[in-house]
Amino acid sequence: MKKPDRTYRGDVHYIGNSSGDTEEFKIGEITVTVTKTKDDELLIMNRTPFHM
Repeated sequence: MKKPDRTYRGDVHYIGNSSGDTEEFKIGEITVTVTKTKDDELLIMNRTPFHM
């Protein structure tokens, strides 16, 4: 039996509360917005068929 190949394709979905503490940082000409929240989750879905 062969171990499945690692895959890097998939969808990432944010699950949680969209309100929280927001801070903006300026790095050169780019503005980065960071939002801090609690008890949130990311769902990473990979549709590659694996067989067990």
